[in-house]
Amino acid sequence: MCRIMKQLFTLLLFVTVFGPSWIQAQNNSRINGNLQTNGNFFIQDDKIGASNTPQYNYQKFGAESWLNLNYSNWGFDMGLRFDLFNNSNLLNPTGSFTGEGIGRWYVAKKIDKFDVAGGYLYDQIGSGIIFRAYEERSLMIDNALYGVRAGYDINENWHIKAFTGRQKRQFERYGAVIRGGAIEGFIKPDSSSSLTLAPGAGIVARTFDDETINKAVNVIATYNPADSTGVQYNTYAFTLYNTLTAGPFSWYIEGAYKTKDVLNNEFAQRADGSIGKLVNTDGYTVFSSLSFHAKGFGLTLEAKQTKDFRFRTDPFSAGVQGQMNFLPPMARQNTYRLTARFSPNTQELGERAFQIDARYALNKHLSVGLNVSDIQQLDGTELYREIAPEFTYKHSRKWQVLGDCRCSNTTFWCTRVKAITWMPLRPTRNCCTSLRRAGPSVSKHPTWRQSRNSAPGHLVWRKSGWPLTG
Repeated sequence: MCRIMKQLFTLLLFVTVFGPSWIQAQNNSRINGNLQTNGNFFIQDDKIGASNTPQYNYQKFGAESWLNLNYSNWGFDMGLRFDLFNNSNLLNPTGSFTGEGIGRWYVAKKIDKFDVAGGYLYDQIGSGIIFRAYEERSLMIDNALYGVRAGYDINENWHIKAFTGRQKRQFERYGAVIRGGAIEGFIKPDSSSSLTLAPGAGIVARTFDDETINKAVNVIATYNPADSTGVQYNTYAFTLYNTLTAGPFSWYIEGAYKTKDVLNNEFAQRADGSIGKLVNTDGYTVFSSLSFHAKGFGLTLEAKQTKDFRFRTDPFSAGVQGQMNFLPPMARQNTYRLTARFSPNTQELGERAFQIDARYALNKHLSVGLNVSDIQQLDGTELYREIAPEFTYKHSRKWQVLGDCRCSNTTFWCTRVKAITWMPLRPTRNCCTSLRRAGPSVSKHPTWRQSRNSAPGHLVWRKSGWPLTG
């Protein structure tokens, strides 16, 4: 395997160095890449809680970097990515992670109606409820499938695919074996009508490795006999989904079922009165989304019900690590740091929720929006409720003002002006001030300022003409 990676690296290095003149002679060749680097300085301040982590106490600096190269020629698509983490707190906010190496490589080829790929692959079935291999760097999510995938175009409207492999774990891999497949199609009953259907079905199977099974057996052996449960190597998940489109309406619905699975239920009560244990149970999820659009108006309604649908490659993994699937969130996803702090977690063990999102453009400068979300446990216990009106005012093409007011059952706050976004002539150099300061005026001079609502101890650099994250 190391030899293959070295050969891939050598090939991509050759193309990078000697490619400009050689690629011009190849009409169908293409090379592209990107580099993303994050640098964080940590200044300890016990008064605001910026302490008691390795970064604040003694490391003082952390960084993450991803260098990605992609090359296409002779019908092949190839890619290589180098990942680096130095004193990073992405994996564990209270810990420190350092490591570097090849974070991804892949080779893909299209042969007539067949398509094949190998390496670290990103893919999903449906909306991802039973399987989704994806990357979200800001959350340290990179659960690529290290394996192979093959697909076949049955005809111009129907496609079938199958895959197998193991899930990535930083620079290693989890022990569980994953395999699955899906069939998706497109149906237009009447060529003169706007009615279309996009049905699909998928199945995923996961087999625990011996180490995970033995660990689960040993943990269960410490339980009271009343809490004892069996374990099995294999778990299967099935899903059916469809998108119906008719004129301005679009309706997506998906239902998924998972056979008995050993999972960690941190809320289950043991016979001795303690909380949290391994359980062996099946589960299901139903999700639906209905949208409507017209001139200047858009409306989306979403609903979801979940029961015991935690699906991981390791039942002992926590947080975002080891997740095989993706359950759509039922609250507004926020970009800015202050609003993002109040986002509720998706409840894998039990959730009944709905969300309404509407937006209307009053004119070419002013638009208003409203988001309403409600999340409950299956027994009706209220977990989260939020009402969030919003407005956006665009003045010519150079700047815009965003403002919102959020009211929930846990928080209430209102921001007069959430952000002012300058949009100069060069679109790649946008400047965004943060919602941390409410008010219509923004200084155009570069300043250092420590923000109360930013991560504790971080210094925020604000400069006209450059982007500000969060």
